[in-house]
Amino acid sequence: QGMPADRMTRVPMGVDMETAEPAGIEAADDARLDGKKVAVYLGTLDRARNIEVLLEMLALARKRHPDLLLALVGDTHDADHRAWLKNEAERLDVADSVIWTGWLPMAQAWRYLQVADVGLSPIPRGPLHCSACWMRSPICRPWSSIPWPCSSAAWRCRRASCVAT
Repeated sequence: QGMPADRMTRVPMGVDMETAEPAGIEAADDARLDGKKVAVYLGTLDRARNIEVLLEMLALARKRHPDLLLALVGDTHDADHRAWLKNEAERLDVADSVIWTGWLPMAQAWRYLQVADVGLSPIPRGPLHCSACWMRSPICRPWSSIPWPCSSAAWRCRRASCVAT
């Protein structure tokens, strides 16, 4: 069913996995991460990504893990939305636990993933995404009993285990 394979063009996801091999990437040298549990989101902070969900989960998770930090590695071109996200962090009383890196060169951004206890991806699920994703709804269950949405990409978390639900 569907379109014949010879009429389709394969489009890779845009991450060169040879360049992104975790063994070849140094950990981020950021003193704010020392001795902390670190959750990292890498990507755009645009409205469609629902980053506020991560801030809400951070507020919940910090009740059990006050040493938890959320590193938001990326940015948005929408200054109003960025300000709104920062206000949400303040409102939820987690602003002191969020690192806002802004846009970084990819090699530098990956360094934050090397120190991550868990990688996060709050991409909204929908018919197109769910039908294309073999894992349906990947969830990372790190050191707490609170499940976190996890990227279904090829990046390998160091200490978190991913399970499909």
